[in-house]
Amino acid sequence: MAKFWLLLILLVGCNVANEPAALSSGSGVGGGSGESISFTTIYLNRSESSPLITLPFTLSSPAAEATTVTFSFSGTATGGTSCTGVEDYITPASVVVAPGDSSEVLDIVLCGDVVFEGNEYLNVTLASNSDSYGLGAMPSMYITLVDNAGPPLVAFASAATASITEGASGVTSVLVDVELSHASIYPITVDLSSTGLATSLDDVISGISTGQVDYYLSTNQLIFPAGVTSTSVLVTVIGDSYIEENEGITLSLSNPINSSIGSQSTHELVIQQDEASSALLASLTITPAAVDEDDVSMDIVVTLTGDLDVPAVLYYVLDYAAVIPFRLATHDEDFTLSGFNGALGSVTITPNIPYPTTINIPVTLLDDTFYEGTEQFVVKLLGGPLIDVVPGFESIIVTINASDTQPLISFLSSGQTLAETNTAGSVVIRLLDPAAPTIEKASGEDVTVTLTSNNVTTTAADYNLGAFTATIPAGHTRVTVPVTAVQDGVTEGSEYLDIVLTGPAGYTISPNDTHEVEFTDN
Repeated sequence: MAKFWLLLILLVGCNVANEPAALSSGSGVGGGSGESISFTTIYLNRSESSPLITLPFTLSSPAAEATTVTFSFSGTATGGTSCTGVEDYITPASVVVAPGDSSEVLDIVLCGDVVFEGNEYLNVTLASNSDSYGLGAMPSMYITLVDNAGPPLVAFASAATASITEGASGVTSVLVDVELSHASIYPITVDLSSTGLATSLDDVISGISTGQVDYYLSTNQLIFPAGVTSTSVLVTVIGDSYIEENEGITLSLSNPINSSIGSQSTHELVIQQDEASSALLASLTITPAAVDEDDVSMDIVVTLTGDLDVPAVLYYVLDYAAVIPFRLATHDEDFTLSGFNGALGSVTITPNIPYPTTINIPVTLLDDTFYEGTEQFVVKLLGGPLIDVVPGFESIIVTINASDTQPLISFLSSGQTLAETNTAGSVVIRLLDPAAPTIEKASGEDVTVTLTSNNVTTTAADYNLGAFTATIPAGHTRVTVPVTAVQDGVTEGSEYLDIVLTGPAGYTISPNDTHEVEFTDN
């Protein structure tokens, strides 16, 4: 292009130099004299915020008389008579070159604005409407108006909205404003999303959540038409009577088109709950009423009344002070409770639709080889945040029946002989496996037996029985009771004592229920 204009200048120069003065009229480029008018440059860049553009142009020779120069304007920039609308510049009138002058300037007033338009272009062309001057080497100027506003920033107008009271029914709506930092001639879009404890309709539709819908948005994409600098999203809160905590919502802007995200890219809202502080009621039931030790597991059933839309924790304890008719079962020996740490237990209630009406406390039963009889333990509900316990239904007794057979109670032997001069002796009582009566088997509970003396040929003065009751401790298989002869120095021959064994209720005495002691005379 530069070579083209250089060649054109050389050609015009040659024509002017070789043209006789008498032939100047009508023989120039667009004029009759051979004289020409030309801009001094072809390209120009200016910020749209500049007050004006000055475009110098020259005449190839001084004007002999006042000469009017006119111009034409084209391009993407918009001209007008004033800067009151969408104008980028004020279209100038013609310029008069005074006699004797060979140069002048064209002033173009720019209409600065803060609207994002992108770079715009203005082409100014000299109009040859004089027989005195034609068009010179540079008859046009191409001007770039550089946009000074840049793409606008899109942001929330405020950081937060005051708490929105949910209500027991119906809906409550609030407008959240989103603004552009300045206008744009291009449409602008930005995506809108929400997160937080509250459940949105979009979350339920998409399967992210199965909870009760707390709110919904009027749109997930905001649109700013050209020239518009503000819009709003309508947040609608759905009232209900479910027991919930205050729930937060965070609105976020993302994926802007023809703009950028400003510093205030999030907006916080809080749904203020207005229900009673606690309305979910819990009570205890049990199915079945009693279990066997070898049943492996069971459930303590908590019945729930009311609706809860947020997770809540229900606490419980083992009530060791409760009065029960049977032996107290021991945690970690006879059973274990899910969620129990030795002092306090807990179970989490997670809301789902439909809302749960029961929740279980799983119990693992620990079977062993010891007979322990019927055992019991008591679970007591303490309630928890958002949960009350129904009076009269806070405790329940769990009964565990023994799955092992009671061991047999028997003397170790059916009798013994003690010399009157050898006074020390003993009676051994032991527990036996009913399935194999020759094998000893311990019980899981203390076994207390009663010894009854049957004086066959002796009197109470002839012997001493160490005790008339004896206890075989849990986990043991034997107990020994001393028996001694009393030396009296009287010749009386052998004497006999029968000791009869009686066990606790439910126990069988076999095979030796009687132990006979013979006292031989010295």
